[in-house]
Amino acid sequence: GVGNLRRFEKDMLINLDDAEAFGKYAASWKKALFVVNKSSKEIQSLQVPQETRAALEVIDKEMQVYRSGIEGVQKRIADKEFGSLAAANAALGPVKASIHKVDDELDRLTDLIGTDSEIAALAVVARSQRVQLVLGGVMLLGVLGVGAYTVLSIRSILRPLHESIVA
Repeated sequence: GVGNLRRFEKDMLINLDDAEAFGKYAASWKKALFVVNKSSKEIQSLQVPQETRAALEVIDKEMQVYRSGIEGVQKRIADKEFGSLAAANAALGPVKASIHKVDDELDRLTDLIGTDSEIAALAVVARSQRVQLVLGGVMLLGVLGVGAYTVLSIRSILRPLHESIVA
């Protein structure tokens, strides 16, 4: 995801004088961007808490800024506007703040998902305990019911026997 974007961004800059290598890394960057955007849209299509949705919106907004900036620098590299790697890297300065915000939001999103997972796991444990309690109660009622039925059945058999012996 985002790590690949940064890697291909750096590889493009390192190879700004080699059009073939630059093109290869630019294509790889574009594929990685597609994967990040697709993943974000897939997550947004799910029912997620509002805090998670807000983090995804920040990520999308900052990714648009990052994409525009990188594509602008790519065009300028293709037009041979930069005389050095340092100049091209300096042109990316404003864009880097956006990708750093994306990294921060991804960290926050990871924490949110971890927290949501822990809450869901605790809910499953609590429900499991309730189910076990209900099943225990059902079993107890079953044993008491069978016991009562057995006592009544034995009495219904023994009463006529007792009456025939006494008579």
